[in-house]
Amino acid sequence: MMETIMNIAKWIKQTISQMNLFEVEMTRSEELDLRKAIISTRIFIILLTFTLTILTVYSALDGQNQTIIVLNPTQSDFENLYRKYPNTLACPCTDIAIPYRSFISIIPEYHPVCSSIFVSDNWINILFNPNISYYYPLDFRSSASGQFQILSSFCSLSKRFVNDTIDDFLSNVFLTPVVLSSYLLDLQSQAQSSFIQTLTSNAFRQLLQLVRSTTFTNQLQTALRTSSYLGFYIFPNGKTATYAIQNFYSSNNNTICYCGLQSTCSSSVCGFFDLFAYDTKGDYTSSMSLIVNVPGFVAGCYAIESLLQSTLECFFDSTCINTVLRFLSNNNMTDIKQLDVNQTQFSPRTTIDTLFTNLFIEKWSTISSFTEYYKKCSPILCTYTFIQRNSALYIITKLLSLYGGLVIVLRFCVPYIIIWWYNRKNNQTRNNTQIRLIERRRMLWRLVIDKIRKLNLFNTNITRNDPFELRTSIISTRIYIILVCVSVCILIIYVSTNTRTQTFTILNPSQNTFEDLYMKYSSIVKCPCKTIAIQYDNFVSEYSQYHPVCSSLFISAAWLASTSYLNWPDQAERIVDFKGSGQTFFVALQTLCSLAKTTVFNAWYNFKQSAYITDQVVSKKEMIEHIQTTLNQFHSNTVAQFKQSLTLIQFHSINMYAVGAGNVRLETYTSANSTNQYLAFYYKQVYWDNCSCTLNDNCVSPMGFYNYSQKDLAYPSSLIFNIPQFFIGCFVLQSVLQSSLECFFNQTCLDAVQFQIRSSQSINITILQANTTRFLPETLIKVIVDNLMLEQWGDNIQYSQYYQQCAPESCSYTITSHNDFSYIITLLISLFGGVSMALKLAIPIIVRWIRNLYRPNINPIEIFILRLVPSPRIFQRLCLVWNKFKMKIINLNIFESELSYNNDHRRRKEIIKTRIYILLLTINITILIIYNSFSIQTQYTTISHPSQETFNNLLMNLQYSPTLECQCQNITIPYNSFISISPYYHQLCSSDFINMNSGWINMLYLYGIDEEHPYDDFQLFALPQFRTLSSLCNLANQTLTDSLTSFASEVLINKQVQSREAIESQAETIITQFRLSTCRTFVRMLDFIREMAQGNGIVSTIQSNWYFHSINRIQFSSVWATPRSYGDENNCSCGTNSMCTSLALINGSLIPGFRIGCYVLDSLLQSTLECLYNVSCIDQIKYLYNVTNIVIRSLNQSFSFPNETVQSLVDNLLIDKLESNVSYEQYYA
Repeated sequence: MMETIMNIAKWIKQTISQMNLFEVEMTRSEELDLRKAIISTRIFIILLTFTLTILTVYSALDGQNQTIIVLNPTQSDFENLYRKYPNTLACPCTDIAIPYRSFISIIPEYHPVCSSIFVSDNWINILFNPNISYYYPLDFRSSASGQFQILSSFCSLSKRFVNDTIDDFLSNVFLTPVVLSSYLLDLQSQAQSSFIQTLTSNAFRQLLQLVRSTTFTNQLQTALRTSSYLGFYIFPNGKTATYAIQNFYSSNNNTICYCGLQSTCSSSVCGFFDLFAYDTKGDYTSSMSLIVNVPGFVAGCYAIESLLQSTLECFFDSTCINTVLRFLSNNNMTDIKQLDVNQTQFSPRTTIDTLFTNLFIEKWSTISSFTEYYKKCSPILCTYTFIQRNSALYIITKLLSLYGGLVIVLRFCVPYIIIWWYNRKNNQTRNNTQIRLIERRRMLWRLVIDKIRKLNLFNTNITRNDPFELRTSIISTRIYIILVCVSVCILIIYVSTNTRTQTFTILNPSQNTFEDLYMKYSSIVKCPCKTIAIQYDNFVSEYSQYHPVCSSLFISAAWLASTSYLNWPDQAERIVDFKGSGQTFFVALQTLCSLAKTTVFNAWYNFKQSAYITDQVVSKKEMIEHIQTTLNQFHSNTVAQFKQSLTLIQFHSINMYAVGAGNVRLETYTSANSTNQYLAFYYKQVYWDNCSCTLNDNCVSPMGFYNYSQKDLAYPSSLIFNIPQFFIGCFVLQSVLQSSLECFFNQTCLDAVQFQIRSSQSINITILQANTTRFLPETLIKVIVDNLMLEQWGDNIQYSQYYQQCAPESCSYTITSHNDFSYIITLLISLFGGVSMALKLAIPIIVRWIRNLYRPNINPIEIFILRLVPSPRIFQRLCLVWNKFKMKIINLNIFESELSYNNDHRRRKEIIKTRIYILLLTINITILIIYNSFSIQTQYTTISHPSQETFNNLLMNLQYSPTLECQCQNITIPYNSFISISPYYHQLCSSDFINMNSGWINMLYLYGIDEEHPYDDFQLFALPQFRTLSSLCNLANQTLTDSLTSFASEVLINKQVQSREAIESQAETIITQFRLSTCRTFVRMLDFIREMAQGNGIVSTIQSNWYFHSINRIQFSSVWATPRSYGDENNCSCGTNSMCTSLALINGSLIPGFRIGCYVLDSLLQSTLECLYNVSCIDQIKYLYNVTNIVIRSLNQSFSFPNETVQSLVDNLLIDKLESNVSYEQYYA
């Protein structure tokens, strides 16, 4: 056994020692050549083994990024893949913009009070008493009815606000370029839901602040006497005049608070008092005669202010509820269920203000359906990448692909290296015989020529003794070398002159890298953003600067105190006197500053939560231009929304009694000297410089300083001076807007003002600096307010922050260029093997065939013999050809060498190797043919910059349409680029009925004002209602114009080009949602204002809801208020319901369609315009007004419906038709 092993070892050793891969005939006879061949073999094997070992180790240790594509993944597939490859899994959505409505539902749950009896009509009716104004203002019964009306409105309006906002939100789209996991989807859904809640709360609260501020600023008179005390003054001639004094309250810390300075004044003492019709002259700092306190409730200037500071703790306690019921005269309910503390997350002592801020919402449930989301996303494929060690198959394949090239290179190089080494060694041992340089060159040249002449790359055993074959092989060698050189030259010329399109990709590029690339390849570099929707909050910051007046002492408490008329108690200043109205002016200015700051703050918050949408990184310049355009539009929209809200509130205020300035005055029907103790007051129009507040609420007169006679303090005796551009008029707010701050930029003017108002409350104050504002001193305050009191918006765009949020994972650019040197060398090496092999196979055969054609003829004896032999037949010829071909195949030897000469065994092995080679080659080629024949390949065809016609043709082709994908160059397309909207308003808005300069309005004014009409006569309502219709048309027009401007800046988001039908359908949905949202936002705001006025008990200018009267004729006595009633039996009280109405009558004649009621607007909304479609009805009204000389064209029944209520018209923003045009061509372009 041991001997066998030793023999095997010796055999292996001998085989290795004698291995010769470079064996030729020469090496058999020349010992030195044999030695060189064996050494070359050993070096060849060592180098080959070493190289293959390095490649094997490298390939084994190297990991490959394996990117796997999963087609049409199901939700289950995605979830399984996400669990395994959360960081690299990417499943692009087919639709990147998915409507929230398709996968999100939001369900709010409200505070239990909103579903309790305490917001019902029954409870409000229980709290109400027709003699409510006689109660002491600290008495719970004084304002409880109004407070609970407001509380009920808060609940219902909150639900409307929330539902409308949710509907608008769900109509928006969720941007999702790739499928999100269910966890991330839920996080984003919750975040968006939270934002919507905050957005709704801010909008709701901002509207509330506007209503509160304008109510307080204009000092709208409440029938409940809680904000101001209304008294009357009897002149010597028996005429009367009313005056208003703002009330005082005492807070918990006994601080006196004045309703003329603060609307939030309140007293924590609120309960039931043993006082009725008690005249305190506006001083409510005493809690005398208190019977029992109502915990949690406070009394203040307005019912809304009192409510916001109150809590519901009493109504969580049955004992407290019973105590309240005991003092209510209208109590017909015995079982009132208390609020359950277990049904709310809020404490019973939580203020209504806090509940309002939270929209009375207990729980905001956001449910996102990942299944529905996944269906809408509908990814066609998913890709994920992981690092995997190379498999054995990959390593073997790689080694085989490199093996052939290595063998050729090493077989060619190693022998020459060995020969060079031996020659170098021999040269070193050679005698230093001096040979002339020229002789050495000749010897070298002869050697080279001889080598080239004898070079034979096709040596075989036949060439040894056959001069013809030897010559053939040498010729083949020369032709082979020439053709190889020519082929290489042609390839070099072709490859070097040809251009190629190269795409370069830079992974995780930094901002500097991107900017460098953009400078070089601005038009072709593409860097896809990882996040395509980036919140502005991440890269836009603001530092808004306001007009200097908003940070000056002119709106400080100290200055307001120094301008109060209370500083001159022995004088009765008129409204036009600065001492009488100066304080209200600066209170209004303070309010405007506060409103502007709140509006800007909320607008910035909402804006920064919205997103900048960009699928590719944009350059700094382009990005700043885009954002600046967006910011400018945002600024305009914010201003427009603020002006719209302010205008809407001013519109509602024009029909309200304002005591802050003077839009109406109250007079009695009878003289105060009569014997009747009861004095009823009716309204009279007020003129300011011959401008009637009945027709124009912007009437004003200059404000200044006056001297007063001691005999008649009610009227000034002389003017001291007027303050430049300082006005007072119908309403405080409108007066302020028409004024300027010119005087307060001038030291002389300010000194004169301070001299006139010097008192113990005076303060040192400096003028406003003109160099600190962009507005001129004489600029109207309206202009400043229209700019939201802003000097500058102060926005800062940070490109670096944008880039970080965009976070491109790669940048790529494609260029066309000439091939570089390394590419040419690589290509030549890759092609050389194939070209060389083809030439080696083809050239010897072709050369031999050609040489055989011209080979010398055989001798004459052979010719004679062949002639004697008869010619074979065709069949015999075929047999001869077949036999010859068969022998060729049997003896085929493509591995033939000269070593096989006289060596049958070696020749046999070469033939066997040839057969195996041909067999394997045939099998491989057959397999490849069969595989490629049955393999289905998807061909992707790319059409650059397709025209719309090309796209339509592809879309209509049933073969291509299912797989057609055309990426949009811009994923955001502004609506105004392909959608145009033209509104057509109701014909009323272009008629003479609402033209304030028309004969119709002039008739209603001249013959319906200052007449002693009964409160239920339509002549009292006619002018205010038609003036309201005119204002509604203007408001609707302005609202829609602003909304269309905002709409134009919004964008359609789509990643791929959509068909005409799809775009038109989407546009129709967008326009419908736009109209719905715009209309209901307007109506919602209007309803909020209306209901707040009702809850506060604000008195109408024409006293249609409450009327004033006195109960005695004592000088400076109080004026009390009693609610009106309407309905068929006058059973609907304006104290509890602003929607009470009756038929419109003029001197007993019915005016079809029109209604009269508590408020001008509320009754108008329930009216129809059917009378205005009827010429006879119009003539009847003219007859009742004793006017026949005006011509009024009736409305056309073919354009609108006569029986449609004004409320229905307002619900549609008085839009008769909203005509839209969707241009698919502009969309495609």
